Amino acid sequence: MANEETEKRKKVLETLLAEKDWKQSTSGIFLGGSVAYGPEYGVRKDSDIDLVLITNDFLPLLRTFKNHEQYEHILKNRFFEGICLKFEQDGIPVSVHILTEDALDIIAKCFVADLRLLREGGKAGTYLLRGFEGQEYPYSVKNIPLEKAQGFYRTIVPISFINNDRYFIGIHRDKLMSNPQIIYDPHGIIERAIDKTWNVMMKNFIDESRRLYGTVDPSRMSIARALVKFNAMDDDVQKSIQEKERAYLAMLT
Repeated sequence: MANEETEKRKKVLETLLAEKDWKQSTSGIFLGGSVAYGPEYGVRKDSDIDLVLITNDFLPLLRTFKNHEQYEHILKNRFFEGICLKFEQDGIPVSVHILTEDALDIIAKCFVADLRLLREGGKAGTYLLRGFEGQEYPYSVKNIPLEKAQGFYRTIVPISFINNDRYFIGIHRDKLMSNPQIIYDPHGIIERAIDKTWNVMMKNFIDESRRLYGTVDPSRMSIARALVKFNAMDDDVQKSIQEKERAYLAMLT
C-alpha cells in the first residue's frame, strides 16, 4: 500500500518542478532524503522534500525564491560552494541545496574536505555522522555570521573528515550513496558523481581494512554501516545498496 505522506510529497514536488522551471537554470537535479531511500515506510508527517540542484550560476535559480535580492547582494563579494534554502509548499517542508558543479565534483572525489554554504538563520545543532565501523559522531555545525548581512551565515559542512584517526562520511556524500533519485541529468554529471563517490568510498573502505589495529573487514562488514539512515531505508533500497557495494568491491579487489 502506498505511503500517504510519500504521495503528498510527490505531488508537491511535481508542482514545484512545474512552477519553478528549475531545469532551465540547472545542469542537474536529484532527490535525496526519506522520499528517496524510504518511500514505503520511512516518510513521516514531518519529513521534508530534500532536493539538490546543480548549477554554475546561482542567480537565475535564486530568482525563483523569495528574498532573492538579499542573496544576490551577499554573493556580489563573497564566494560559496552552495546555498541552503528552507520553505514550506502546501504545508510540506522543503529543503533545497544549490551546489556548483565543482562542489559536486569535490563531494565525489575528495578524501577530506569542507563545503562553505550560505544559509539564512544558520544551521542549529549537530549532524549525526558515521564511520566505517558504524561508530557515530555528533558533528557540531559551524556557523559564521556574515558582516553587514544580518541573519545570514557561512555554514561549514564536512564532505568527510577524520576524528581520532577514523574516517567519517559527511552528509552530502551520504546523500549520493543513499539511493538518490535523479530527476534531471542531461549531461550525466550526477550519474558520474554517484559512480565516483562509490568508487572513492569503496577504495577508502578497503584502505581502512589494511590499517594497523583496524577492525574493518570488507569480507564480513558492509559500508552501509556508515550510512546514517540505512536502517530506516526500505528493504529493496537496502538490497540495492548492498548489491552495488558487492559490485564495486569485486571491481576494486
